[in-house]
Amino acid sequence: MEVFCLAAVTLLVCWLPYISLCFYETFSGRRSPAVSSALSTWLVLSSAAINPWISCMTQTRYRTVLFRSFRTFSQMCSGMSLGLNRQNAVFHLNAANNISAVTIAAETRQRSGDPLD
Repeated sequence: MEVFCLAAVTLLVCWLPYISLCFYETFSGRRSPAVSSALSTWLVLSSAAINPWISCMTQTRYRTVLFRSFRTFSQMCSGMSLGLNRQNAVFHLNAANNISAVTIAAETRQRSGDPLD
């Protein structure tokens, strides 16, 4: 019920300005300002992008996976930008076309004298 109400309110908020402008143009015979026409059109288009997020964020399973993915991504980005936890990956392709990756930590490379750093 919560998802339905949230989706209905979002649909109303996104479509109401566009419908109002269409009624205004139809009954008054005048064109609406270009800015209001553009904004109402973008609201209509954004409703299609908002609905999947509503569905995802109201379901616990999807929300958990999404937050875990964001956390992993942010850790990867912070490690790359600060130079922390830097690893090089060596990819191997076997005869069955399966890719396997072997990571080599920066500390191991420094001890072995590898010039990749």
